[in-house]
Amino acid sequence: MAIKSLRLTFVLFLIGLSPFLEAQSAGYFLDLSGDEPRFTQRLTWSGGEYALRYEVIIERRQGTGFQNHLREFTTARFINVSLPPGQYRFRIITYDILDRPGEPSAWVPIEIRLALRPDLHEMTQGFILNGELSIVLNIDGNNIDREAVIFLRDSASVLIEPDKIEFHDDNIVQLYLGINRLTEGEYDIVVRNPGGLESSMRGISIVFPEPEPEPEPEPEPEPEPEPEPEPEPEPEPEPEPEPEPEPEPEPEPEPIPEPVVRQEPEPEPEPQPRAERTRRSRTLNPVIVNIGVLWTPVLPIYGDAFGDGMSIYSASTNLSVLFSTPSIYIGPEFTASVYSFNEFLEFDMITIGANLLLQKWLPKQIVAFNFRLGADYVLPFGNDKLNINLGTSVVFRPLRNFFIEAGIIYTNYNNITYSETSSANLRFPVGFGLMF
Repeated sequence: MAIKSLRLTFVLFLIGLSPFLEAQSAGYFLDLSGDEPRFTQRLTWSGGEYALRYEVIIERRQGTGFQNHLREFTTARFINVSLPPGQYRFRIITYDILDRPGEPSAWVPIEIRLALRPDLHEMTQGFILNGELSIVLNIDGNNIDREAVIFLRDSASVLIEPDKIEFHDDNIVQLYLGINRLTEGEYDIVVRNPGGLESSMRGISIVFPEPEPEPEPEPEPEPEPEPEPEPEPEPEPEPEPEPEPEPEPEPEPEPIPEPVVRQEPEPEPEPQPRAERTRRSRTLNPVIVNIGVLWTPVLPIYGDAFGDGMSIYSASTNLSVLFSTPSIYIGPEFTASVYSFNEFLEFDMITIGANLLLQKWLPKQIVAFNFRLGADYVLPFGNDKLNINLGTSVVFRPLRNFFIEAGIIYTNYNNITYSETSSANLRFPVGFGLMF
């Protein structure tokens, strides 16, 4: 009965490890490898690390409600779809290790907009004097979004953002740049709409106006002879002073346009192959904590500690904390075992012990070999029975945090007071556990 209760507790603990979904989001990436650009949307979520699989439900708005559009299952925490323009919503249902559905997540709304490629027709150049001389580039085209990123690219592929961008209703876009930011030569104009579609116009020549020649200085006139002084006229009465006019208010300075800074969207990272994701998900931590449950048949070899020909078995629980070294994991292992004798049930025995555990993982980190050396003490304290253990086992890890173990252990039973009562047996532990 003790073993059955222990197994039931382990199953409930394993199911309780599956967390609920925490967040969901949506993104996209652009595929330009074909004749026409193809947008692929990526729906992602976090949480549910211990789920067996996920069900993705996508609904599309029809009038005032939503209708089912797509239902798919996946074992990854994202899904790639290609949805036409429209309004959608999606949610996730997790299935636990017993393939039972959990509560669905909240609906997440998404909107797919139609992406257009800019169409550039022509470009003209002008100059404007607004405090300082600026270059004005007039772009005539279609499908230029008001949130588009527009910049110039010189022959060295250096990108130059305009100081100011103005959009007009007649499909004209004006770019303003200070004359000190450019040099004479050829440039490309690049227009990139939201969504990643772009167009460019090559071979745009920037030419500055020739400076006007400075006028030649006029010759100084010859000095005229001084006239003879005339008699001073009688002083006339001074006129009354007229009131001074009020000073006119100074015109307010025109605001200086602030430069528009636009940041190019970073490219979406390419999805990693499934094999790489699986290999990385099983990478071991620098510190490993193992909790195991083992059922162990016992085969007596010599001695009379258990009687002749007696059938013996034990159930044990192991806890180990292992630390990584350059070649192996090493650390302490603590055990607690219960022994039963089918002939004398009143002589059931309980032991507690500690081992030094060495664990060597193979390259793919799915299979490992254990080597242990330690001792058990038979309860109650004071009976002078100390057991020496030496054993090895094989660990198989089908899942990231779940393992199966089987092996063999040699145990020598010693009475500390009377050495002649020594006995020995072989134990064959088989069980499973969790790894953190």
